[in-house]
Order: sequence, then structure tokens, then C-alpha cells
Amino acid sequence: MAAEQTRFDDQELQRMLRALGKKLGDLREFFHDELDPTVTEYFREQFASRGAHGGVPWAPLQPLTLKLRARAGHGRGGPDAILWDKGMMRRDFLNATGTGFRRVKKDSYQRGAISEVAALHQRGWTSRSVFGQPRRTAVKVPARPVVVEDLPRPLTEQWGSAMARWLERLT
Repeated sequence: MAAEQTRFDDQELQRMLRALGKKLGDLREFFHDELDPTVTEYFREQFASRGAHGGVPWAPLQPLTLKLRARAGHGRGGPDAILWDKGMMRRDFLNATGTGFRRVKKDSYQRGAISEVAALHQRGWTSRSVFGQPRRTAVKVPARPVVVEDLPRPLTEQWGSAMARWLERLT
């Protein structure tokens, strides 16, 4: 008894796989269209929720900071808004302007802000002066991270779903 053979012309499949491989080698479209808007929204929510959106609520402001926020030109986000005094750092994160950045390459996406102020708030610091005047006692300023170490699971799931939808459109 002879075995039956099925012939399969895989040229169309090979073409589709090559096209898919080419698309997967350059993720800029996904980063720009799908990922970037959700990162902007993440930053917006981080500032609006005072860090709670990322899972690490920011420490409340100290009395001296509240007093300084009452000065003209300060406290743009409200007298007790955290990390939103003049609005520059918030604007940099949301719009990737000033010290903010958005780097989109074929295989990577980076977004944040590069400034000493952002870095200090990200990790916290010890303040030994106010406006150049030495403090009597150093004060520990708590970390208020805009970008948390472990991103919230709903956000990473949203990105995974967006990637799955994007891949479906490619095939």
C-alpha cells in the first residue's frame, strides 16, 4: 500500500513570514502609534494621582515647601501639588520637551526626562541648603518617582494586548 502524499506550496507562507520578520525587525510604528500615547497617559496619571497610579504614592509636601509654593509664579498645579511647582518637569515628561526625551529606534523605545531635578526626585536626596543658604539641620527629601521600578500590571498588560493587536494586523 502506497502512502498518500500531500503537496504544500509554501511560497505564500514564506513571503508572509519574510514580511512579518521585516516588520518585527522595525518596531518604530508600534512604538509611535500604540506605545507612546499610553506612556504619555501614564505620566499624566502619575502627576494627577501624586504617584499612586504607578503604585508608589508620593510623600506629602513639607510645611516649608507649601510656604514656598505660595510665592508668585509657583504652585501651578495648586498649592499642594507635588512635583508641579512651575510645571516644567511635568511638561518635560508629558511632551518630551526641555529636559524630556523620546527616543524611538527600530528595536527600542525610551521616554523620560534627563535633569538633575528629575533624578533627585526619582531617588530622593538629603537637602543641606535652601536657596543656597545652609540649613541648620539636613533634611531627607523622600523619593517621588515618576517612573516606578515595577510598572503597574494593568499597564504592562495593556502594552501586551496592543502588541498582540498590532501583530494581528501584520498577518
